Amino acid sequence: MECISREAANDKKATLGELIKKYKGTIPPPLDIKIEKAWGYSSEQGRHLKEARDSEFDEAELLVTLAAGHSTYMVRKLTQMATEKDEAFMPFDMPDDDDDDLPF
Repeated sequence: MECISREAANDKKATLGELIKKYKGTIPPPLDIKIEKAWGYSSEQGRHLKEARDSEFDEAELLVTLAAGHSTYMVRKLTQMATEKDEAFMPFDMPDDDDDDLPF
């Protein structure tokens, strides 16, 4: 979640919380607070797992799902912002609808 937000803001050092505050309104409230809190929870429970504390599969799956949703939302927001400003800048290449190699 933090990485895609950094890409969207073109700021490689900011934390997710800093970006949410700086770009208030990009993620509608109260979802902005929920995303920040989910990131804090995942940091404490997952990335910096302390000894004698087990991570539960259901909690991990929930956090991965939230992260995927956040990332999808930010990519769409980026695309929308670039289109509205008629800018060519995108931090990554977006596939053409007719030109993908997906089997479906």
